[in-house]
Amino acid sequence: MLVDDDPRLLTLLASELRTTAPEPLAIETFTEGQLALERLRNTDAALVLLDLDMPGLSGLEVLDQIGRLPVAHRVVVMTMHAAATHRAHCEALGARGFVEKDRLLAELPALLARFLPTDASRSGKKA
Repeated sequence: MLVDDDPRLLTLLASELRTTAPEPLAIETFTEGQLALERLRNTDAALVLLDLDMPGLSGLEVLDQIGRLPVAHRVVVMTMHAAATHRAHCEALGARGFVEKDRLLAELPALLARFLPTDASRSGKKA
């Protein structure tokens, strides 16, 4: 799941995920945090890439609400704010990762390898 108020970034990330992921992914995109939260209440997203700075519900508010859901979700925060205080606050709210937007495309393969299980890892096979 991709959550960012910039539709162009969502399109770019979805395209990059489709070509980078080792296995086909169902990718949902949301430009509003509230809509993403409503969807997360009814689904188990393998990974949520969440923008920190959004109008309406901020990424921090969305992250806080995700942490209150009965199903745990892996959330990686993407932001232009690289301050250590932002990272610490996000981690305290349950974020599993933190990436600067200008490094996101370069780090995407490593994020996928870290957070998305492959068929081999699900079946106990070593790659």
